[in-house]
Amino acid sequence: GLAPGQLLDRRYGPASAAAHAGRQRFYKHERPLLDTIVFNTRRPLFRNTRMRRAVSYALDRPALARAYSDQPAAKIIPAAVPGDHTASVYPIGAPNLPAAMRLAGGEKGRAILLAPCDPTVSTAAGIVRSDLARIGIEVTIVRSDSCDPSQESAEFERADMVITTNLQRFPPERDPAPFIED
Repeated sequence: GLAPGQLLDRRYGPASAAAHAGRQRFYKHERPLLDTIVFNTRRPLFRNTRMRRAVSYALDRPALARAYSDQPAAKIIPAAVPGDHTASVYPIGAPNLPAAMRLAGGEKGRAILLAPCDPTVSTAAGIVRSDLARIGIEVTIVRSDSCDPSQESAEFERADMVITTNLQRFPPERDPAPFIED
């Protein structure tokens, strides 16, 4: 596999014996990809900014990044986008459950998480469900068979969150605006 710690990385990655002998063949490259969780602020649970911030603190970003064979990030704009000098806006380490609980204010809820047709989001969706259960939000994952953006948009109207990746977008966009506006 291509993920860190998998076969190609161990044999030919930057820490491999091949690399130390000057024969590294596997290089991690930065790509402007976004793996996102988007809140539907038209639905009751996430109208409240404090609840959205609570979720931000409850998420295990390193675990989510591993689900995508990636490194965790705390920015909206991917590091591979030239000129990105923005500061981190999200916590990048382990979940801060005391902060998440304080922000949630004891509010409990149920959320529908839409997982579109891309199978790479399944593991990450499960992580989100587990992370939010720790702060009292019961998440139901609804998988969509549609890969049509307009159909996904209609389905999102009935969901509280959507988890997505832009891996299906080729060639990769350099401008993050289309992803933020989707």
